[in-house]
Amino acid sequence: MPLDWSAMTPEKYEKFDKTLRDRDKIMADKVIEIVGNLNKSGAARKKALVIMNYRHAFSDRFKILLTKKQDNTGRYIFEAFPGKTANVMINSFALLPGTTDQKTNDTPVQSGKWDAAFEADGNRDLGFDFEGSPFGKDYFDYFAFFPHFCSYSTVFNGFIFYKPLSEHKQMTGVPGLMDDGYDKIIADRFVICGSTTTEASLYVDEFKKAGVREFSYEKMAEHEKAIKKWLK
Repeated sequence: MPLDWSAMTPEKYEKFDKTLRDRDKIMADKVIEIVGNLNKSGAARKKALVIMNYRHAFSDRFKILLTKKQDNTGRYIFEAFPGKTANVMINSFALLPGTTDQKTNDTPVQSGKWDAAFEADGNRDLGFDFEGSPFGKDYFDYFAFFPHFCSYSTVFNGFIFYKPLSEHKQMTGVPGLMDDGYDKIIADRFVICGSTTTEASLYVDEFKKAGVREFSYEKMAEHEKAIKKWLK
């Protein structure tokens, strides 16, 4: 969302913060605006690829206890372009309660059964529709934070398997983010957003220490055991 930091003050930011709607709606509105303009243009191909993380990609059919639609970006995009939208899930682990911004609590989808099936097939890169597939009929255990009655075909149209999860990498940090005096700019913005000068300095120091990191899933060895048990 555009924000003019050059004239921003703590007081102005507080007012701005109160006007923000749900972040999923904000992201969806931007996508809908861009796609809407594309549809009005003379472009030969009027299609867009939108990459969203985790629940933000869930469709408008994902509901808690059958009734309440969730505020996910995917839901709003599906509602804006009915019959013209599809979402595709890529293989990953399912998050469990206890997951925070600092620590991930995850588990293999369907207790490792899916990953075992792909391994038995040679871990070939592939994709398929959930509709008409036994995978699509499975309970949607990818989301375990609230009770629901959804299957995978309810929430996603298709699935992509790209390399076994043991070969996936997680990345944090942005190369050169704090170079050329940008650390001072970030510290000033922390203060505008409500942090003290001391807190802002500590936050920036943490960013610098973290740098750019590449790592695999923390519980990969444990997850591999869960997957292998299906192959015996």
